[in-house]
Amino acid sequence: MCVKEETIDRLTDSSQNVVQRLESAEDIQQELLRKQNDSLRIQQHLLEGGVELRQTLEESKIDVQAMMQEFQNAASEQRKLKNLIFEVFDHVQSLQSVMMGEFIGFYSLIFYALASFPNPL
Repeated sequence: MCVKEETIDRLTDSSQNVVQRLESAEDIQQELLRKQNDSLRIQQHLLEGGVELRQTLEESKIDVQAMMQEFQNAASEQRKLKNLIFEVFDHVQSLQSVMMGEFIGFYSLIFYALASFPNPL
């Protein structure tokens, strides 16, 4: 074999090797592209989930604020009711004091009236 033929054989082998490497690189690039597409789909799904989570959190926040407002209103009403009950008890106590004073005065009047009559015995 001559030098030219050997050179041609080496070039042919080298070209085949380069072609195989390029095909392998193309396969790797296609696989990489598939993985990137999968990653993009997953990221899109996560983004959609994040948006839904944000909406849910906003709704929960509104619900909690409404619940707190209801709780504050209920507490305010309970305070008013407590004050009203104490006011009623104060009135009852005042009425009781007046009634007791009237009865004591009435009984005192009867006692003194009876005491002023002479004893028949």
